[in-house]
Amino acid sequence: PRNIGNVIIAGLIVGVITTIGFFLCIVPGVIASIVLMFTTIAVLDRNLSPIDGIKSSFETSKNNIGPVLLTWLAVVAVVFVGALLCGVGLLVAIPLAALILVYTYRSLNGGFVAPAIP
Repeated sequence: PRNIGNVIIAGLIVGVITTIGFFLCIVPGVIASIVLMFTTIAVLDRNLSPIDGIKSSFETSKNNIGPVLLTWLAVVAVVFVGALLCGVGLLVAIPLAALILVYTYRSLNGGFVAPAIP
């Protein structure tokens, strides 16, 4: 895929920030995971640098806190249910969670999820 280096770097930065947040009493980690969940999508979609992707994800989350919080809860629920099924459910849950994130990101940023059929 295009921009794969920036996506990997952005993912590592978000992972480190979220991990540090979880070590600081869970709540900062949850907040970090909510406001940074669109980072890799922003980097891929807009061809941004990792830091600009983090800024974009933060702005998207800050400006749309209700839908973003509901999306985060939906993703957590989907992955949790997938994990309950002895891990095999994650084969369905993780792609579904990715689709939920991309759909929400594109919807919140005024983009189309798929081109309109003429």
